[in-house]
Amino acid sequence: MPVKAYDMLAHTLTRAGIPGPKALQALRHYVVAGDVDRACDVAFDMYRTSEDWEGRIWDELMQIALREVGLADPYAVEQVHSLRKIKETTEIYNPAGGGMHCLCFVQAIRYLCACGRDDSLEAVAKEIRGALDGGAQPVIPDFCYDHHTRLGVEWGRTPLDFLDPDGGSKVVPALEGVAEPYIARLREILTPEYGHGEKYKAPGYIAWEHFNARSGVSADLILAAFQKCIRRAMEHEALMVACDGFLSGRDFEEYFFKRMVIMSIEDIGMGDPNCHRLMAAYRDSRTYFPDDPDTRLMYLFQGVRYLCSCKKERATELIKGIMVKEFAAGKVPEMPE
Repeated sequence: MPVKAYDMLAHTLTRAGIPGPKALQALRHYVVAGDVDRACDVAFDMYRTSEDWEGRIWDELMQIALREVGLADPYAVEQVHSLRKIKETTEIYNPAGGGMHCLCFVQAIRYLCACGRDDSLEAVAKEIRGALDGGAQPVIPDFCYDHHTRLGVEWGRTPLDFLDPDGGSKVVPALEGVAEPYIARLREILTPEYGHGEKYKAPGYIAWEHFNARSGVSADLILAAFQKCIRRAMEHEALMVACDGFLSGRDFEEYFFKRMVIMSIEDIGMGDPNCHRLMAAYRDSRTYFPDDPDTRLMYLFQGVRYLCSCKKERATELIKGIMVKEFAAGKVPEMPE
């Protein structure tokens, strides 16, 4: 059985003589209750105690943004993370005068106190973990077997199939009328190459195909299902895949968080033009919790849930694909007169 790390701060007092755990509980209580003044008083007492205690203020505010505010204001995570980074790069720790460090946590507290509340993340995480621990397997829908996977290549799937109305690139809910002209243009470009039964020339090595996730499912299928289930707003299926991969090792974890940032541009696009900022905040916020895999998993789950809820359009990715093909064929950009 793993030994829990000793938490020194749990056995210390704040400068006002308050036991550490009680101070943390009070901070969360007042923020969740929307009591700005009392929350700021507790936080300032912790802040003037030591820099280690200042770190605990921010850890607690980040947890509140993730677990208590949740999807009532998904961007609360980004707000708190941004303020924490600003204080780290602006001024030095100044417990007597407060300084920029104090300004930033007061601003974060005020923001969180004004947010709505949605603590559903805990219940969702419990359901997913319980299902996997009970022997349930992640589902890999047929549309995940595309040219990015070894089995998809063996079955003859091509980049042209990927663009089919029910292919791997389908998004739900779609921002209508945005991507369609680019889909038509890319299909026109790809049809001479793949429209007559030609096989996709897959690279000799497809990343991740040579090992499995904890469930026994091939890793390349886990990664394919992660993105394609999110594209179709299949939240439960995407969370099952995400959890299975996360529990299989840090390589999966790193991939998933990087992939969510990519998806915010590739699949969400103008459905939420700020989504890349939020996904980057999820990716970077979890690094403050290196010894807390449960919290890192919560950031992953919340990122998946938000991406599933977004309107989506893939025009940015399609424009990129069109340019790659056309410039490879000799196109040069037009210059104004």
